[in-house]
Amino acid sequence: MKRRSTSQLYRYCLQGFLFICAFSTYALNAVAQQYNARAITLFASEQPPFEYLDSQNKPAGHMITLTDELFSTLNWSASYEFNSVNRGSKLLLDGIYDISTAVSPNHKIRSKFLVSALPLYTIKLSLIRQSKTPTINDINKFKNIEYAAISQNNFHFIDEWLNDPNKLNNRYNVETFEQGIRLVMLNKIAYFLTYFDANIASITNNLNQDILMEEPVHFIISKRHPEGKELMQTLDTAMRK
Repeated sequence: MKRRSTSQLYRYCLQGFLFICAFSTYALNAVAQQYNARAITLFASEQPPFEYLDSQNKPAGHMITLTDELFSTLNWSASYEFNSVNRGSKLLLDGIYDISTAVSPNHKIRSKFLVSALPLYTIKLSLIRQSKTPTINDINKFKNIEYAAISQNNFHFIDEWLNDPNKLNNRYNVETFEQGIRLVMLNKIAYFLTYFDANIASITNNLNQDILMEEPVHFIISKRHPEGKELMQTLDTAMRK
């Protein structure tokens, strides 16, 4: 009887030891995967509410949230580099920045960059105006009207929607979203062209937003990037799941 009890005790101890070893291996592998996460540099710019630096100087916005969620499934770690559009685009083209996003990539962008098969999300382009200002919900009716826009926003995709080659030249550049809102509220300018913000109603009840168009936002990687095709293939596979 004593021998049997000793045998059972030995077996229980062995099972416990094996369980601890297995759990420890799992935990170590999880830690190793975390520290072995592939570092990806993603170029971003001040485009609230999609990508911006918050009051604590941390990346925030819809694009940041979606990208972090996607990268976590790939064991990628995103490092967001905020820069001007001109400088950031050059560093991206040279392959120094790994990845960025582009709204409705046109032929010019596609000639230099690999573009994800599926969009990460879609954006709505809107006009913010005072409630008493006439509504405009057609981009072709917006030509020749004075408006404000954030200087970083080039809205290249608008030209493809216009019925003639004339561009929207009557533009006044502002540096921040808040500046554009203030100009409209003070009646200094009638329209502020920007991306749709669902929280605009919380700013003031005297402002309205007219939706002009909805466009997809895709990941882009420079064709010069030494691992560009591999990175884009990985992204496409993950985004199809």
